[in-house]
Amino acid sequence: MKFIQLTDFHLFSNQEKTMHGYCTYECLKIVIDAILQNVNLKADAVFITGDISEDRSIESYVLALSQVERLNLPIYLLAGNHDNKECMASVFNKSKLVFATNEFSYEDWIFIKVDTVQQGKDSGFLSIEQKNAIADRIAAVKSQKVGLFMHHHPIPVGIPLVDSSKLLNSESLLDLLVSRSEIKSVICGHAHTLFTRKYNKCTIDVCPATCFQWKSGAQTLLTDNKRGYKVLDFSYDYHSETFFV
Repeated sequence: MKFIQLTDFHLFSNQEKTMHGYCTYECLKIVIDAILQNVNLKADAVFITGDISEDRSIESYVLALSQVERLNLPIYLLAGNHDNKECMASVFNKSKLVFATNEFSYEDWIFIKVDTVQQGKDSGFLSIEQKNAIADRIAAVKSQKVGLFMHHHPIPVGIPLVDSSKLLNSESLLDLLVSRSEIKSVICGHAHTLFTRKYNKCTIDVCPATCFQWKSGAQTLLTDNKRGYKVLDFSYDYHSETFFV
């Protein structure tokens, strides 16, 4: 199974509005155009890992869905720290392409969404209850391979600007990666950069944003004028490929 991963659209109700000098809606459209023009890309679904909206408006989610639906693939998604979960669900769940489920399977893989969002905060958090629920679920299904999807990155990516708002209690997730070696991949957004790191038997993989990237090492608002997406391949073991536009 192959997913196209998209993340961090940061759209507004006004499709012409900019963020740090970038028209985020136009950036998303450029990325979707690039995916459609990639004739060698054969994907089975799309997964959006949060921060779809910047202003949390209904209109921003309508604009996002109108672009992602152009791919004509099943859509899975979760919220980021900038999202309004209720507005997001009210728009996306009306689409026949959207699957509003917290867990799904493919052959010997099980994929689990992890909600790391703290109300009113940029940083992420994994509760003890959620950690235990993930461990119990993995033990119950006896799956050989597990993929976790979340918004916040659990380890530093080398950009202090966003590393200060990563998953705050990252040790809780890292403990889970050690105790449950079935977890082969942790798929994230949030950091606006390309980052991959091996931890135990798991690959921690961060997807570039569709709007812009933060400059490596940035402590202030320094950006790179590029946008991207990932292709996540679960056909055997886990493998990913990044495309910049």
